[in-house]
Amino acid sequence: MPREKSPVLDCPFPPDDYLCTWHLPGSRKTTVHLSGMLELRESRMPYGRIYGDLPLVGTTTGNESVMSFPQVHDYPFVRATLANGAELVVLRAHVTFWPEHGSIRGAAAVVRSSSHASPLRSLHPPEAEPDGPVTFARARFQVGALDAILGVAPLGEKTSPREPAGDGTWTWSATTSPATPISWTGTEDELTGAYAAKVNTFDFYNVAIRFAPVLDATMPPSTLFDVVHRYVEPVRAIASIATGRSQPITHLMLSKADEPTHIAIPKSRDSEGRTHEPIFRELLPAWQVYGTGLRQVPYESDSETVRHHESVLLCRDDEVNLLDLVHAWWKLTDERHPLIETYAGMLHAQEDHPRSRFLLLIQSLEGLHGHETKGEYEDAMKMHIERRVQILERARDHLERNDFRFLKKSLLKEPFRSLETALKWSFKIHVPEPSIEARLARTRLMKFVSSAEDCSTLDAVRRVRNHLAHGTRGFDAQDLDEVNEILDRVVRAHALRLLGCPDLVLARLFD
Repeated sequence: MPREKSPVLDCPFPPDDYLCTWHLPGSRKTTVHLSGMLELRESRMPYGRIYGDLPLVGTTTGNESVMSFPQVHDYPFVRATLANGAELVVLRAHVTFWPEHGSIRGAAAVVRSSSHASPLRSLHPPEAEPDGPVTFARARFQVGALDAILGVAPLGEKTSPREPAGDGTWTWSATTSPATPISWTGTEDELTGAYAAKVNTFDFYNVAIRFAPVLDATMPPSTLFDVVHRYVEPVRAIASIATGRSQPITHLMLSKADEPTHIAIPKSRDSEGRTHEPIFRELLPAWQVYGTGLRQVPYESDSETVRHHESVLLCRDDEVNLLDLVHAWWKLTDERHPLIETYAGMLHAQEDHPRSRFLLLIQSLEGLHGHETKGEYEDAMKMHIERRVQILERARDHLERNDFRFLKKSLLKEPFRSLETALKWSFKIHVPEPSIEARLARTRLMKFVSSAEDCSTLDAVRRVRNHLAHGTRGFDAQDLDEVNEILDRVVRAHALRLLGCPDLVLARLFD
């Protein structure tokens, strides 16, 4: 029976139930050690059970002690030691005590094998400042389609002979690409795209090299949630926008801020007595992370899957700085850009019914237009208000009282704007011919509505939106999906434009 291949990226703690010893805060700044168990599940928050002499809190009056249940405590983190000696930290822990047992839930958990403990200090459960968070300074992670958006293969050259050499032997060779790794450096952080490798050259019956794409990030000391929010999630979203499919977070390992980054291999002497200087070997992040949206299934690269992703972003060929895109994502998030809060916030909704998908895309374009033309609209609003006051003042002396009231009530208090205006603005994006409007005009739905209601293509889009939003009419799902395919590419093009991608990246969306 053939042995199962070991993965390129190792998840040392697969989803399972683990026996553990909890280290809980007790009274008078003591630590209570209690037995229990922990459930670690893919894409789920950690959950655990606690047993033993719980540190219950009660009030004593005379000879009576009174306790109320459940007793609930919230801690920034709670430590535990697994039965196999591994170290674990549950972050944002919510602990509930009952008379004979307790439970613990957390926003996330990080776990590290005892074999990865720093050789420069004794093994102990992870600590933090009394009221401070557990912080991390390095991360190694993988998201779906990462190899596709990097735009470079791990191998630069390989040879496969067509016939044996003169002595009857065959020689195959492979050389890694000089284009990897790719590093992008910021003021305080760095991002490196690379390929981890698993090489099998010990088996004289089988030789293989397998690669898995990874991103290595270094940053100022940050909480787990900041690492995910500021680095992992933006890259996941960028990969999703570039491919048009919701991409998962498949792997995440961290290194704490107070841990060494390298280990020194001591000096040694060879057979001739010569002394060799110590070798400094990098220590890879060893804390495995469990939490919502974090899958534990790292993948390996292959040409067919990379082609299938059809990424319009190829960082190496397009000379795009991925770290700059991440920083741009921060800016858009901080200003609560509507394209981030509507479209990017619903990247998982690709499988929704075409009706809801259509309404989401239209909402994204309207929000984008309103946000991007906010300054122009404010100027127009100021002029409109002044003009309205002038017209009403001139009309006051020439109209009956009731007529004036009707005019004042009917005259718009702000400039008129419609969906057609937003669509015209949104469609003015650099794309190869035919234009966006022409592409929409060719769809079955737009042909039908334009003909049936005698209107332009843009007005047909508006009417379809109104019918669907108000529930006055429905349309064929397949016809809607055809329109959605075009609108989705428009929204993605604007998202990539806002992030700073060049026009050639946007143009690929419409090739």
